[in-house]
Amino acid sequence: MIKKFHYLIIFTVLLVLVVGSLSVSAIGKGDYKFKIFSDGIVAKQSNELQPSVEEGYTIDDTNQLKKMTKETVKITVNQGSDKEYSLDLVKFKENNKIIAVKPQEGYRAYNFKESKNHIAFTDRLLHGLWVADKETLTPINLQPETVNGISQKELFNKKKELEKQGKDLDNAYLFWVENVFWSPGGDKIAFNSNRHVYPRSDMAIWVTDLAGNTTKIVDNKEASTIILGWINETDLLYTDTSNHSLYKVNINSKEKEQVYGRAVFTDYSSTGRYVLYREFIDKDSIIASDDLYSLDLKNNASSKIDLPSGFDAFSGYYGWNDTKNKVAFYISNKNKDNYKLVIYNFTTSEIEIIDAPEGKHFDISVTPAWSKDKVLYILDGQLKSIDTFNLVVSDRT
Repeated sequence: MIKKFHYLIIFTVLLVLVVGSLSVSAIGKGDYKFKIFSDGIVAKQSNELQPSVEEGYTIDDTNQLKKMTKETVKITVNQGSDKEYSLDLVKFKENNKIIAVKPQEGYRAYNFKESKNHIAFTDRLLHGLWVADKETLTPINLQPETVNGISQKELFNKKKELEKQGKDLDNAYLFWVENVFWSPGGDKIAFNSNRHVYPRSDMAIWVTDLAGNTTKIVDNKEASTIILGWINETDLLYTDTSNHSLYKVNINSKEKEQVYGRAVFTDYSSTGRYVLYREFIDKDSIIASDDLYSLDLKNNASSKIDLPSGFDAFSGYYGWNDTKNKVAFYISNKNKDNYKLVIYNFTTSEIEIIDAPEGKHFDISVTPAWSKDKVLYILDGQLKSIDTFNLVVSDRT
């Protein structure tokens, strides 16, 4: 199949919207910056080293930013211990309905993930898995100090004993909970942990329900198994570092099946269908090639994504539109002084490549995201979309 390329030059094709609303650039450029969440929610943040969320927006049918009402709730985790600390969560609402909950300061809530009705996050030491209903935001630790007879205190004592014997364990870290994924129905959470082999670092895969009932699903014993995501309510997709292959596992039977052989798997769609990956440069190497491939798990088919010569997907951060089977990401040349925005269609294998206007620069630190089938991205500090040159603010609340 011959793949089609659509090269778009933003400043000659896209439309500027400035009529009837306040332009984003007039709000106070330099005093804030935008963050685009994977669900298409746009946040205006303070322009600081550790920014805080000030306002939140959705995008309406006229392609304008619509400000949501904001309610800030302070919660405290690890109460009564030397690990106690507080953080602020922000409820964003439209017509008194909760649209999203986000941490006001992202660095205080690690592994933050939303389901339809709940949030989940780990504390700063990765020593707890906190879950809260979006309405009440009362945090409950599903992975406390002791789970299934494994105690954090005992693990740390074990480390101290080994250090007394001369073992160098300065870099040994307990990942009690890491790499958190909600199940599609929002009633289970999969995560990685090395609690079973600490102070070794090898990760196993665990699943907990919302009552804290926790089961180890996959344990290679001599290597790490890293979750990519859920395929459906009963199957997980993961990679095994012992052979760099891709597997799926049923969380009930714990039966696993190899899905694809040796490669570097970079990202995965939340629908459980598409995987992005790179091949190794040869069968004995651990160095990945620059070429990017897509894998369709439903049809068991893979294909190379034909990026422009001399460019590769440098960042590994991808914005998925699962309803349209598309993904957006940045590519760069070898010198990292020329960046382009790419939209790839898994159904047709077509790609669109967007260049920044002359003298303008993409903010590659912000992953592109989708809202109402439009790609959102940041260009020189301003919020843009793929089919309109400048989104505008609409204060309708």
